[in-house]
Amino acid sequence: MNNQSKKENTVIYFADLVHNYVGKGPFMFPINIGYIKAYLNKIYGDKLTVKLFKYPDKLLEEIEKNPPDILGLSNYAWNENLNINLLKYVKSKHPEIMTVMGGPNIHIRPDLIKDYLQKQNNLDFYVIHKGEPGFVNLLEKYFECNKDINLMKKSVIKDTAYYDKEKDEVIRGEETPVIKDLSVIPSPYLTGVMDEFFEDNLIPNLETNRGCPYPCTFCVWGDLDYQKMAMFPFDRIKEEFYYIAKKVEETKNTNILCISDSNFGIFSERDYEFSKIMRELSDKHSYPRKVTTFWAKNKSDGIKKIATMLGELASVDASLQSMNLETLKEIRRDNISQDAYKELLTFFHDNGIDSDAEMVLGMPFETKESHLNALRELMDMDAGQIIVYHCRLLNGAEMSLPEYRERNGIKTKFRLIDTCFGTYGGYKSFEYEEMVKSTKHMSEEELFFFRKLQWLVQFTWNYKYYRGLLKYIQSYDINPMDFLIAVMENIENAPKEVQKLLKEFDNDSRGEWFDTKEELIEHYSKEEEFEKLKNGGFGKLNFQYTFKTITDCPNEFDIYLGKIAKELISKKSPSLDYETAVDNIIKFESMLRVNFSGLDIEKEFKIEIEKHNEFDFDVLKWKRDSYHKNLHEYAGKINYKFYLPNDQVEALNSNINQFKNVNLNFTLRKMSEYMRISDLFYQVESSEEKYETKMEDHVFHTSTFAQ
Repeated sequence: MNNQSKKENTVIYFADLVHNYVGKGPFMFPINIGYIKAYLNKIYGDKLTVKLFKYPDKLLEEIEKNPPDILGLSNYAWNENLNINLLKYVKSKHPEIMTVMGGPNIHIRPDLIKDYLQKQNNLDFYVIHKGEPGFVNLLEKYFECNKDINLMKKSVIKDTAYYDKEKDEVIRGEETPVIKDLSVIPSPYLTGVMDEFFEDNLIPNLETNRGCPYPCTFCVWGDLDYQKMAMFPFDRIKEEFYYIAKKVEETKNTNILCISDSNFGIFSERDYEFSKIMRELSDKHSYPRKVTTFWAKNKSDGIKKIATMLGELASVDASLQSMNLETLKEIRRDNISQDAYKELLTFFHDNGIDSDAEMVLGMPFETKESHLNALRELMDMDAGQIIVYHCRLLNGAEMSLPEYRERNGIKTKFRLIDTCFGTYGGYKSFEYEEMVKSTKHMSEEELFFFRKLQWLVQFTWNYKYYRGLLKYIQSYDINPMDFLIAVMENIENAPKEVQKLLKEFDNDSRGEWFDTKEELIEHYSKEEEFEKLKNGGFGKLNFQYTFKTITDCPNEFDIYLGKIAKELISKKSPSLDYETAVDNIIKFESMLRVNFSGLDIEKEFKIEIEKHNEFDFDVLKWKRDSYHKNLHEYAGKINYKFYLPNDQVEALNSNINQFKNVNLNFTLRKMSEYMRISDLFYQVESSEEKYETKMEDHVFHTSTFAQ
């Protein structure tokens, strides 16, 4: 019997680890291990002492002071190597600790699970899929074997797998049924399990249901066992909403709430009631200000009600992935019909609801032409945001299986995951994503063509920095996608600052790829490269270059886009004064932007609360009319007041502090991933006042940026 077993009760540390080496977010509450702790507390009571951790440094510190009997780690694509290195460190110091991992980041096919587990020399057991009952089954065997790990490894354990070195095989127990009555799992919030995490700047999240009915080949959510969905009790979820809001009101560490469902809105009436609760809480307590979730795929009528209730709190995602029928068949995806989607978009526009259309680049059967035509069609449909993800192969997903890759000619490369690196316990850890770089139907250069285009779409259309300009161009039967391609293809005519920016984007987008994960780790392990990472030099390029443009060369970018727009429109033989119109639109959109370029971590930053300017067109009314009419129908001198209300200033302060880092670009790009994007822009109203710029003494407290 080892020394750990002599304790009066069994001590378990669960960790849902994230890399917090640079910055502190955006990270979610560790709700996954919270559910497991609440379940174990219910079953074992005082027989166990269970502690939860989010950050590796805190976990290592506690292990050194008070080693546990059992260490359990949740295993995802964004923390796998951190887990592996942490287990290496723990076993070198405390070999008696039983080490366990669980989570979806593993293939369960016999040949592939063996390949994975035999490499994990410091891992004792892997709980397959079912966290709560799976860990109970493991604990039962642990107590049955008198806490003897070696004796346990002579057994077959339900929901658990481990590698037997002597037999050179994986020993895996049968899988127990999925819990259908989720009420048996106590609430991690209402039982106080999550209370300690409100003191940090984490984002509260919760599940209202579990499962996903869709078996998409690129995803791991729709596992066969989880295609039949189960719901947590309604009244309990309602209580959790109120509980979370009360706690956040006390700490004021975030204004974001995440619903971690696979298809929010799939239970239309129930989810509508939840949306009413969130709306009520936001109106009364200013929380949540932003709600993030994954939306139901084919429930348009229910989604309308829910989205209308949430309003500006949420943007509705339409996960299309592709508009190519052959692709959809190959990935086993059943999309909303285009007619239904168009009708949904019209409803969203008419009611001022933000929406997203999600596409994935690099899917089987997708060609350069089919993908580009889909993007053009989404522009013509006036999709709210057009978000294009690069196809990523996940452990556990069918698409990453060898035969699937071979059938579709899938070739991949590896890229570092943004902020997912650090040094912990003396080990450097790097997380990477395996991305599709070519298929039978799209070459690597064709995929690369879309890289800059994706950024320009996000910057100009999605974030609405130039949405008005694109809509004006569209009125001349020029698809905005073709305008953005022209922006890409005429770099030599751009101001030198813009040329430099776009060339740097090309270099960065090519330089972030590695043929193997080993090459990636070797590269970033070099001290010079690691220092660049520490200083925020690597990030998601779409976000990084959006804010690099806004802070480094906004005026030059305005000039360049205006020039390209005028050149394209001139070829349409316009009869109206399009040049003045383009200049007015760009001036208006420039005035809308909150200017962060003066934000200095060493000084206080004063922000313009109010400013004024005169225009030749009522651009604001044109925008509020959803750009449906010709801008020239709004001709006439008008003055506008651009201003920031107090709640928006407070929200900006909250987001800046939540995602603080010594690197300004890092802070802006990370906070923009979760904040309400409209907070990046001034409010506008018409004004008869003479032009003036007013500088108020509102201060962003940038001293909190220092780490």
